[in-house]
Amino acid sequence: MSISISDGIIRKKQKRNGSWEWQACLDVTIDGKRTQKRMLTGIACDPQKPSERGAGKRITPTGKGARQAQAVLREWREQLLAEHNQTAEATQTGIVTYDLGTLVDEYWATRDIKKSTLKGYHNLRKHIVKIKGRACDIRPADIQKWITDEQKAGVGPATIKKSYVQLKSAFEWAVSIEILERNPCTPVKPPKPVTRDPNPVDAINLRKLAAALANLDAADEAHLADAIRIALFTGMREGEICGLRWCDVDGATENNMTAGGELHANYTVEIIEGGTELTERPKNSQRRDVPINVDLLAVLERRRSEVVKLKGTDIGDYFVVAKPESPLAYYNPGTLQKDWRAFRNVAGLKGSTYKRVYFHDLRHTFATTAIVKNDIDVVTVAGLLGHSSPRVTLDFYARWLPNANREAMIKMEGILPEIDQEITEQDNNEQDENDSQ
Repeated sequence: MSISISDGIIRKKQKRNGSWEWQACLDVTIDGKRTQKRMLTGIACDPQKPSERGAGKRITPTGKGARQAQAVLREWREQLLAEHNQTAEATQTGIVTYDLGTLVDEYWATRDIKKSTLKGYHNLRKHIVKIKGRACDIRPADIQKWITDEQKAGVGPATIKKSYVQLKSAFEWAVSIEILERNPCTPVKPPKPVTRDPNPVDAINLRKLAAALANLDAADEAHLADAIRIALFTGMREGEICGLRWCDVDGATENNMTAGGELHANYTVEIIEGGTELTERPKNSQRRDVPINVDLLAVLERRRSEVVKLKGTDIGDYFVVAKPESPLAYYNPGTLQKDWRAFRNVAGLKGSTYKRVYFHDLRHTFATTAIVKNDIDVVTVAGLLGHSSPRVTLDFYARWLPNANREAMIKMEGILPEIDQEITEQDNNEQDENDSQ
């Protein structure tokens, strides 16, 4: 917090009781914001008289008590400066003496952060604490050196940038509550992360996947097989699939599910510190409705019949992809990802970029199939995926639309109309007449 105080002036001021007294005035500028402070000195002065020009209320500060008032003004100014210095010194014993790990902890504690998000932040903390020293002593050069050292150590640019963003936000918070004067991250630019291309399952591997799913059904692993099918048929995230209950499926509790009904992604199972948690806040807080098609209906009907056979028809609170014998225990997303990796390796599945396929890539498979193969518009796909904006969908999947770009350019052919022969001859005749004149 920076402060600037003017030398100040004294002037005569009439009090409410009619007496006159010297008043001290100072201009105080704190962090660029200017205010004027006034204080009665308690020193009497002669009644105010008109100036020689006969107009102004302020006159030259001379006369009775002027010297004493000037002394009070100087003492008051020094007192304000001393109080500012004491405040600045006091902050050195507070949060600004923390290391950066404690600083970001304090910052995160002031925000409403989902537990699953906070778990990711704690993974970034181990990178932030590599910057040694008190928060108040960190300089831009220290931030730049940390970025360089992380790059040399092989830390990915995405991780460095995420760590940098959290550290910068923590410093901005410290500046906003006036315990630090500046943010050392501001002049430093983090590395630009390389965007990972989506890796959807291509047509050949989809045939492999279909055959492998049939083997899962036969091996009494239908809960995993159906979780995979729901991901392919809906584009839902693994946490949303694990958190899907029968009360979120139209007609499931009344045994009248139909194609054209909807799934409601109202819940998600999140991985947090020390375990998992069922929450009513899906990612981006975007609750959405996913229509049920014929393929999805077949999966849902089969799963419903199995749980009803074991537990009866009161199934509203049961989870869709839980094991039928324990339907109140949701499928752990971490376990689902682990089971998928084992399944993927046995099936020998690869994505369209010839890399191993993660469970989340099934969501990319749904999106790219919808946009590229079935020519579904981006706005509709964004709604199905639960993206906050169609731009998110377009930015991520635009590179998968080369055919659309070519078709668009073909449609744009002929933007300049062909010249009509009769119009051309008419123009030439008019030009000849003008030349003859």
